[in-house]
Amino acid sequence: MLATKHNPRLLTDEELVQSYCIRKVELNSILRTLHDSTGPSNPHIIVFGPSGSGKSTLVLRVAAEVRRDPSLAPKWYPIVFAEESYAVSTRGEFWLECLSQLAEQAPDTDTASEIRQRLADIRNDHDDRGVSDRCLSVLEDFSHQQEKRLLLVVENLNLILEQMGDGVSPWGLRHTLQNDPWIFLLATATSRFEQIESPEHALYHQFGEIDLHPMSAQECSDLWASITERRLSEGSIRALQSVMGSSPRLFSALARGATDHSIEALTRGIRALVDDQTAYFRDTIDSLPPQERRVFVALAEAWEPVTLCEVAAISRLPADECFDPLHRLSQKGAVGISDLAARRLRYHLRDRMFSLYYALRHSGRGDDSAYRNMLGTLFGKHSDSPFSEP
Repeated sequence: MLATKHNPRLLTDEELVQSYCIRKVELNSILRTLHDSTGPSNPHIIVFGPSGSGKSTLVLRVAAEVRRDPSLAPKWYPIVFAEESYAVSTRGEFWLECLSQLAEQAPDTDTASEIRQRLADIRNDHDDRGVSDRCLSVLEDFSHQQEKRLLLVVENLNLILEQMGDGVSPWGLRHTLQNDPWIFLLATATSRFEQIESPEHALYHQFGEIDLHPMSAQECSDLWASITERRLSEGSIRALQSVMGSSPRLFSALARGATDHSIEALTRGIRALVDDQTAYFRDTIDSLPPQERRVFVALAEAWEPVTLCEVAAISRLPADECFDPLHRLSQKGAVGISDLAARRLRYHLRDRMFSLYYALRHSGRGDDSAYRNMLGTLFGKHSDSPFSEP
């Protein structure tokens, strides 16, 4: 697998297809929906998953398949938005961004030249309703000329909708999605959000939903083998999965840095990976509101799943002040909940690498005993298959 830690967009379609080895169930589900979308409206899809779970790679792989599949290519034309659409804060700007991406991605023909000319003219229009209508007119003309429906691949839809602060733009977007069969929206978000979950909001019930769950043991094994060209034993995979199963990005990073499969080498590799990803871990924690941050750190410190009362004890917060932050973190996909002994809910971080990060950052001078204890506990649980592959 090619080394693209954060930017799968840098891969060609061929490279994406060759390196893609997980999330195949989700990929096939989306492709089936596209095959079946021939009616007067489309069942738009949104993919949920925390950072590093493979959302970008999945939707880009869909776009690549649409371009190469002989049964899909004659029916669909993908338009891939940038991963961060910071300039989009109105309905008009949404469709202006869509048209801008089409102007960049369309083959260099007379049609593409005409699109660029019309785009340049629309950019001088400062009436948002007019911009929206004119962009949609150009996009519809292109769709009819190509005799294809347009597949819009839009990442971080939640952030775009948050930026639409006028209260009108989301309703305009809803109207287009409901009434224009030539547009299909394939979106991503890190977690569920109010604009699609609350009945009073415009995009309520507008999407079919796909959740990216932690990788299965088989997916972990396939991903490791695709990068290293070697298979780990079942016990070794289970050990690594319990730390990085929810993050293909981190799992891939560790595999790319693996020089051998001894437990010592992989322990050093995990430590190096934590160090390499420090900015990501720190920024993720710093971005949380204060109450959620205290609860998140308590879970990082706990390592194993803990009850509400145990979270309260570690965070030194009253139990009734921990429940709402835990619920919000769960909604964001950062915290998992299990119902264990005596039906007592227990909470844990979905990405246990945060616990290793926290242990290393908060150890005494050169004393990383908490970190080593965590790894010792981890590997000890899977001692039936040490990291010593032939």
